Amino acid sequence: MPNIKLICVDLDGTLLMEDHHTISPANIAAIAAANAAGIPIVPTTGRILTRLLDQLKVLPPLQYAIVANGAEVVDVAASQVLYGKYMSAEATVALLDKLWAEEVAPMIYQRDKMLMQPRDFALLDTFPDERDHLRAFMRIGVEVPDLRAHLLRNPDGICKINAPCILPEEKRQRLMAELREMKLAEVTTSMPHNIECNALGATKADGIAALCEVMGITPQQVMAIGDGENDIAMMHAVGYPVAMGNAKDHIRRAAGHVTESNQNDGVAIAIQTILKGGELPLYQ
Repeated sequence: MPNIKLICVDLDGTLLMEDHHTISPANIAAIAAANAAGIPIVPTTGRILTRLLDQLKVLPPLQYAIVANGAEVVDVAASQVLYGKYMSAEATVALLDKLWAEEVAPMIYQRDKMLMQPRDFALLDTFPDERDHLRAFMRIGVEVPDLRAHLLRNPDGICKINAPCILPEEKRQRLMAELREMKLAEVTTSMPHNIECNALGATKADGIAALCEVMGITPQQVMAIGDGENDIAMMHAVGYPVAMGNAKDHIRRAAGHVTESNQNDGVAIAIQTILKGGELPLYQ
């Protein structure tokens, strides 16, 4: 059996079902079993903390969360940020200017809030895909009339830019490449219709490393489960990486180990397999 001391679990496309909200009873039971065995479960997500608290209520008490793609590690029980890797206001504004020139609706994750300009709220409401998911953004988003000016006046705690977009895939990939060429941010994606920017050096792998230091363990003692591009860094960093069955081929290849899809209790299967001393199948 792998010597697992910590299990880091992505949310969207992984722990959550396709509605981006529901956690299956099997997944809840498996997380409870892991906690009972002394193996903490840590949500490791691109979301901001305020966007995962509803989901946490149905789980056993959780102490830690890695949020905003690793930009923050939070002691949920103590309401304390243990580690933060933030974007500068100047870099954020430069990236926003690039995004505003395209058909996207960027939002800023700053501390525990999601900030958007009124024009981008209106644009977000026109997007045809992921309607329930987008409505969640709109419910908790905060309108800021001049986001650029706000960030330059209030530069602390900028975790991430999340940019839902309705660009054709070729144009989205082109825009991501151009953002990377600016060398101002880690540029990734967690689903087919978005672009995400974090501070250089802020990835889920960095968040896991910071939490391991707090817990006195090594990343080799971590199992990480995910499905998206923003999960690849942590898959390369931990001792037991697992990709969901719904992940794309190159993500499953990066993980090596594969479980079932998020619609078929893939997280529960992965956790229960480890608790029973088994091994998950390898990507073929």
